[in-house]
Amino acid sequence: MNHPEKVKQILKQQINQSHDETLSLFKEIFSHNDDLVYREFVFHDRDKGFKGTCIYADGLVNSLDVNAVLDLLVYRGNELLSSIHESVKGSEFAEKLKNEILAKHNVKLTDTIADAVDAILSGDSLIIIDDSEKAFIASTKGWKERSVEDPATEQVVRGPRDGFTENIRTNTALVRRRIRDPLFKLQGMKIGTKSKTDVNIAYLEGTVKEGLVEEVKNRLEQIEIDSVMDSGYIEELIGDAPYSPFTTVLSTERPDKVASAMVVSKVL
Repeated sequence: MNHPEKVKQILKQQINQSHDETLSLFKEIFSHNDDLVYREFVFHDRDKGFKGTCIYADGLVNSLDVNAVLDLLVYRGNELLSSIHESVKGSEFAEKLKNEILAKHNVKLTDTIADAVDAILSGDSLIIIDDSEKAFIASTKGWKERSVEDPATEQVVRGPRDGFTENIRTNTALVRRRIRDPLFKLQGMKIGTKSKTDVNIAYLEGTVKEGLVEEVKNRLEQIEIDSVMDSGYIEELIGDAPYSPFTTVLSTERPDKVASAMVVSKVL
């Protein structure tokens, strides 16, 4: 079974009471994604410790909201949470935790992997905890909007008017907002012996030509340069025919154009 088919099967499953098993499912779905964050923590009751993890997409969330939820759960509510864990398990544990500890935040419950994945890709944070049959979806959306400006070289009358910035995580978030698909992959690397510039390869798994992602990755890894100050440096070094009068590598400032290209099997 190839990976896209495996993801489709996982999306049909329910949240498991085992934290480790559930976490492994999400890591399988979001494999090869550098913008997915997993913040793990441990609680303690009288009998034993039990685990929890907060999952979210960097660039889509408001980090202050994420920290506020985790502060309430991990630090301020630790003793009460441990007490609840000792007395109840399963769905009842999830309901009591939501109503007694996370009541001040906009938090809802889900028992399906598909709903949880949709929430993460929409900018919410997902919390999974041992012995809970449901996951917690915290409203933490916080992507940048006003400070993102029109693309200077690609002005349009109709359609979106946001353009890429100098911040790579803001840029990946602009694309991920348009393609909320778990098969959206984002592989990262650093190029430049001195600048160590962050570079991401973005594509939709299962749609790109077999071997194309590896070919792009290999070409990027073979680049030997002191610094990368502009995308033009990379464009010149990985193109099939850098001196050709015809375009072999397309550059753009528009995230909607990137999203459209990904849907038709391009690697960005």
